[in-house]
Amino acid sequence: MAKPFTWDFEARNVSFKLILRASFHPSVGGCTVSLPWLDASGALSSSVSVGPLNTCDADTSTTGPGGRGASRVVAEKDLGSFNVTLDFVKGIQTAKLPITVSAEGDQTVASEAKLSLGPLLLAGSNALSPETMRPGEMSRSKRLRPTSLVSAAWTDTIGVAGLYSLEVSVSTDTPILSPEMLERLMPACFKVEMVRGLPNEPWLPKHCEEVYVEVYPKLSNASEALSEACPRLRSESRPHNKTANFSEPVVWLLGLAPPHAVREWLQHEGLVVEIHDRDPRPKKVEPVEGADGAAGGEGDEPPPEVKKAIHGHGVARFPLGPLLESKTLELSLRADVFPSRGDKKKRRAEAMVGDSLRASGLLDEEGRQRIARRAGLDKREDTADYHASGTVCTIRAALAFSMPKHWQIQEVEEGVHRSHWESTEEKADGDVWMAKTLKGGESGPSSPTAWAPKATPFRAKLGDATGPWRKTR
Repeated sequence: MAKPFTWDFEARNVSFKLILRASFHPSVGGCTVSLPWLDASGALSSSVSVGPLNTCDADTSTTGPGGRGASRVVAEKDLGSFNVTLDFVKGIQTAKLPITVSAEGDQTVASEAKLSLGPLLLAGSNALSPETMRPGEMSRSKRLRPTSLVSAAWTDTIGVAGLYSLEVSVSTDTPILSPEMLERLMPACFKVEMVRGLPNEPWLPKHCEEVYVEVYPKLSNASEALSEACPRLRSESRPHNKTANFSEPVVWLLGLAPPHAVREWLQHEGLVVEIHDRDPRPKKVEPVEGADGAAGGEGDEPPPEVKKAIHGHGVARFPLGPLLESKTLELSLRADVFPSRGDKKKRRAEAMVGDSLRASGLLDEEGRQRIARRAGLDKREDTADYHASGTVCTIRAALAFSMPKHWQIQEVEEGVHRSHWESTEEKADGDVWMAKTLKGGESGPSSPTAWAPKATPFRAKLGDATGPWRKTR
């Protein structure tokens, strides 16, 4: 469970600006680009449009695809100024703005692009950049934390005939989070860049859904508090291929969880990426007719509905310990993909959903087929040979603020308890003083750590001399 978070920062306003760059054939100059924007609470609100493209200013600073006859334009639009609150920050964290391209006549022609705003929360970090550490080195375009421009951008060919390229960016006049906000919220960004060497059997596009990944933290009892602050997230789907490019950032606010749990997770557990490249397409289960020919009664199959099919997938695990010692607070990581789904009991249970055996019709043709399928489950191992294909997954991980050392975290937490004991101590007997234990659920602040002392603390005081706190008299 995430710890209670108090927003007690100074008022801060940030202005946003939309920047569009496009390369297109003059015949599609009437296209308009639009995307939804956020309101003051961080929720998606009304759409913002830019265009038509042929009315934008000519872009003479860069060259792009499309050849000599292509028109290149740039446009900027003010998105307003917003007060930074916790709800607004959470809205930025999860915002994925779908980009829509419309032709003349309000006809939407294409777009599956989404603009992720989460990396904007990492701007303003005090992490050293490679350019600072090694003077003369060229800027790295893959960095999650830009140093000169605070923006989130998506660039790709939309798929509209004549629209060669489209780049949409959102920039701010100042970092969204102040240094104090960065230190307490501790935003972290994890971007699955690419999965290489997928088996990509020829039958996959016909029988299976497209490729997607799921990102979640590997947790234990010591780090279970991160389950609410770091939920499991799924990416957009990609077509089947040997290589799948994702580049979708996942941003978590680690400061919403207890710091000792966060450090335990970073140092000893890490990140898990599931690669789903062979999820079967959902099948409809037809209702079973009763003995009188009527559609089933009680205990029969429900009307046609989509059932979850059994599937295997790959798993890549990334240790994040080196990120704690990185001066740039950003690393590029690579891990082999291992096959998952080796639990036979779970496979059998899922495979039997919608394929139950009944006395009625058990000996006819359909009943014998069900018995044969049930018998074949014992030999079924629905996993892919990722080892032979050499499948690997690459990610980039970044922290906005360096994680405190374990002894610093312990000193802060112990200081909270000592302050509470000193403010609640009462004379018990002679020179012995007794205080109240800081526990969750009581009036006042709750315990910031799981190791809160259960016994009543005591200490001796004689004149100006004060002894240490003890759990017994």
